[in-house]
Amino acid sequence: MTGDDLPLLEYYRRHGISPVAQDISDLERHVRRRDSLYRLLGLPPRFLAGRSVLEFGPGSGHNSLVTAGWGPARYVLVDGNPRALAECRDLLAVHGRLGPAVTLVESRFEDFRRPERFDLVLAEGCLPFQLDPEGLLDHVAGFVAPGGLLVITTVSPLSIAAEIIRRLMCRPLIDPALSLETQLARLRPLLAPHLAALSGRSRPVDDWLLDNILHPFHETRCLALAQAIDRLADRFDVLGGSPAFWTDFRWYKTLTQWDRGFNAVAREASRRSAASLIDHRVVIGHQPDQGDRLEAAATDLWQVMCTLERRRARDPAPAAAAVKALADHLALLGAATLAPCLDALREAEDHLAGRLPAERMTAFPALWGRGQQYLSLIRRADAGGCGADVE
Repeated sequence: MTGDDLPLLEYYRRHGISPVAQDISDLERHVRRRDSLYRLLGLPPRFLAGRSVLEFGPGSGHNSLVTAGWGPARYVLVDGNPRALAECRDLLAVHGRLGPAVTLVESRFEDFRRPERFDLVLAEGCLPFQLDPEGLLDHVAGFVAPGGLLVITTVSPLSIAAEIIRRLMCRPLIDPALSLETQLARLRPLLAPHLAALSGRSRPVDDWLLDNILHPFHETRCLALAQAIDRLADRFDVLGGSPAFWTDFRWYKTLTQWDRGFNAVAREASRRSAASLIDHRVVIGHQPDQGDRLEAAATDLWQVMCTLERRRARDPAPAAAAVKALADHLALLGAATLAPCLDALREAEDHLAGRLPAERMTAFPALWGRGQQYLSLIRRADAGGCGADVE
């Protein structure tokens, strides 16, 4: 593994960074934002009072600050990045949340071992883009007590198609031999206007660039929602999500068998809503097989990106062709609401093919997918052994 082939944790540690800050200048707004997320997950904040909580990957603690304020009796935060833990500790202390209930542990996720089971386990923004995200998911899920809750985030190539394209656009500007600051100075003029077009953004520009453009992805893997559900299906049932894209019209009195099909409902809905992942401005339904084809086209785009980055190649032809294929699949849906997204993808194709300078792009800067999907799951009381040996 070379110096620029580092997976997530090693990348952070090598450069001494924790690029996951949130804007909490308006703390009440930040709390309301987190409250909205937890409600969509079927997890009212009052649930945390007096509970035991384990969080993997708290980063610099901006979200943990809110969780700690909701009164868990025990709150264990695990992160392998010493810079992140130091910032997390300082932030909690400044806001009066670093009490006896809070324990910070410096450890790689896979090395963390405890016999304890927790009422709530959080793994936000830290499972996708690992070398083995499904194996890590098993390990994390093993700490949930029977009847307890697991909250994770998932990412599919379709939900980050716009970010993949931005990485391909930035290939000529990225040089691992240069310092991060020099590379950031090259990237800001191109991508800061794109980020300004994203309503609700709460991360600093440089943090986003470090985490999504300069962080090497090509040796890592995504973790799509369907993958996560399938991996946990023998132990967990889906509870909620953000976006909450499924509806269950079944009468509860008919749901008396042990496997009540909650996972199947969510899984099928994800196939029927795939097009809504590529553009956060769109909500559209379609046939499941159309969703499968979109996911496959986006996966091809991801693989093109990985191949180009691995070889340090800048040939635009494969990237332009992959973007065209994705746009062509999307166009087959025939929905008028998809027109802005299609315009953006056609612009990206033209840019990657050398036909359109970046400064003349007008539609693509506003294209942002749904990025991370949040998923909450209940561990079934009859679930057998854990996915990982945590004793």
